Amino acid sequence: DYRNDKGVRRINRLDKDGTMRFSGELDWIYARVLETAQHSTLPSPWGFNLSSLNAMQFRDHVEFDLMHEFTEGYFFDFHVDTKPNDGTFRTVNVNVMLSPRDAYQGGTLQVGAVNVTAEQGDMYFYPAAFPHKVHDVVGGQRHTYIIAATAKNAAHSLDEQKSDSGQRSLDAQRSLYFKDAQTNHQALADGYAADVEGGMGAKLLWLHAEFLDALGDQQAADVMFAKSYAATGQAEEYSAHFYNQGLGAIEAGFQEEGKKTLQMAVRVNPSNQLAKQ
Repeated sequence: DYRNDKGVRRINRLDKDGTMRFSGELDWIYARVLETAQHSTLPSPWGFNLSSLNAMQFRDHVEFDLMHEFTEGYFFDFHVDTKPNDGTFRTVNVNVMLSPRDAYQGGTLQVGAVNVTAEQGDMYFYPAAFPHKVHDVVGGQRHTYIIAATAKNAAHSLDEQKSDSGQRSLDAQRSLYFKDAQTNHQALADGYAADVEGGMGAKLLWLHAEFLDALGDQQAADVMFAKSYAATGQAEEYSAHFYNQGLGAIEAGFQEEGKKTLQMAVRVNPSNQLAKQ
């Protein structure tokens, strides 16, 4: 998003330090989350066994609770809430729509390529690693309650002190979780790659590049970053910028860094003959 708000404008009302969570005030909500999730026909990658938990135990799998408030002109551009090796162990986002549908206009939640039309009281889950956004609210007020679920909790940390088998199991689940996320990133990037005017192609390609970078695949990340620059419709300008940066680095004695930057110039715009020399 190219607005001054850097991709987001909204108000967060956070349960600071988990005060309400650990006091038990939110247990009735957690109980409904557990009940709804256990009866869902679409499995979500929670990273822990929902059927073995009660509301009090579910608290340990909550990173935070908050309420999002969107009014006219507010939005949240495409983003993800977790990436490989970020240490958060975030898995699933739980959203509960608090506002009646006629209380606001716009403000549709989009997860991947799917738009969610939510009525008041609806609860929905989606992987935190999937790109998602809230479209511009053009009127009224939109409130949602958010639960950020995490696979790692205090009990698991205690088990790790006795054995590393729990950590290996968690790592294996995490690997599968991000494998699904990578597939989603790729499908979205491919689907929106041609969207130069709306800017979604460039943003989704950039998120995919950041994902690959976090995964440790630097070469694939650089290719995706270059595609993101090109998808802005300003490939020649960006390529010229990287060309000048690369030459400057080489002249300053940073040969390898300069060569990599010149390579980016060519990736962004293969027609840049100067950068190819």
